[in-house]
Amino acid sequence: MRLTSLYRSVAPWRPSLAWVWFATSVTFFSTWHAHGLHSGIRGAGAVFLAWAITRELAPGRRVAAAAAPFAAICFAIPADTDLLACAGVLLVARIATRSVGDPPTRLDLLVLVGLAAWLATRLAGLPVAIVLAGILASDTPPRRARIAGIAALVVAVVVGSVEGTMTARPGFDDHTVAAEVLLAFAGAAAAWLAIRPLPARLRARDDRRRGRLRGTRVRSARIAVAACVLAAIG
Repeated sequence: MRLTSLYRSVAPWRPSLAWVWFATSVTFFSTWHAHGLHSGIRGAGAVFLAWAITRELAPGRRVAAAAAPFAAICFAIPADTDLLACAGVLLVARIATRSVGDPPTRLDLLVLVGLAAWLATRLAGLPVAIVLAGILASDTPPRRARIAGIAALVVAVVVGSVEGTMTARPGFDDHTVAAEVLLAFAGAAAAWLAIRPLPARLRARDDRRRGRLRGTRVRSARIAVAACVLAAIG
């Protein structure tokens, strides 16, 4: 029995993965040298997350995965980008696509409910927590995922109310110009993803090699990620 169904291989000896490790390392050392260790970690994290999210949203597309590290600038457009929220977005996409091949385990569900509570303490993380709860509640089977989704939603709302993130949302006028550009881009991407059809079965297979990924699941993941971005910076 697997402890987790949220982990995917990042073995550096695979050609498609060697590139992202190279890009992450270069970003880390160059940013560390120029701006300090904290900035190096954030830069490397943004590069890796950009690649990992793209791998979920464009399965089997090697060109997209190779170009993904350059998309890290999208995560860094707001200067205070929350990498924890970005990690939450990655899990939303991974659960929606079921790219690992199995539904979340009991341990995964416990961790995800806790993560939803942690995300709810942050302005950018609250909408991610709510979308995560929705993805879990609609994921079938098993039934325990629905229960975890409901629990995650309740926890997110309670924590968000206590911490003030439910009401302390910045207005549009508070955005920087760069953040508004990202908002416009995310809105256009959400509209395109909502109308773009996908085949019932994609060529890419899940990590357990049990079958091909479903187009409906990948499309749902794309829309969910766009919703997270729009809500987080909107």
